[in-house]
Amino acid sequence: MDVTLKVLVTPAGQPRSKSMALRNKKGEFKGIHTYTPDTKSSVRGRIAELADRKLPGKILTTRVKVDILAVYKRPQSRPKKVPKDEWKQAGLIWRPMMPDRDNIDKLVLDALKPFWTDDNLVVAGTILKAFAEKDGRPRLVVHITDDLPNPELLWDLALMTPQALLRMVRV
Repeated sequence: MDVTLKVLVTPAGQPRSKSMALRNKKGEFKGIHTYTPDTKSSVRGRIAELADRKLPGKILTTRVKVDILAVYKRPQSRPKKVPKDEWKQAGLIWRPMMPDRDNIDKLVLDALKPFWTDDNLVVAGTILKAFAEKDGRPRLVVHITDDLPNPELLWDLALMTPQALLRMVRV
């Protein structure tokens, strides 16, 4: 299996869980209510909807690799964390800003929960955050494959230069 989902959305991260104290009318503590704000449900829904079209009725039961490329709209002015020479490039450039990459991963994997028996089946993957090309659109590209090379080979790929990695995942 080798599936690529290209979702034309502004990528988002999984929101943090929030808690609030529950009190009775007298102000006495009754317990704690914990919830996850549903502010990112549209992104999660778009990922799930596209996955449903590309993986109709499939439930994955084997180990998989999930690679994620989160591309954000390039702002008009250069963020302080981006070097000037990189900012002048026409292609994708790294985005060292929020959301954290682990939150992007959580959001995508949560959206894909209906397609595998257990998210422990995701044994490998890369998460890249970048600003779009100068005239590019924001998007989220998710690649799912069960064709996994040896873990040592994946580690060697992980040690490649950022430029080589971006050339490999250019979409």
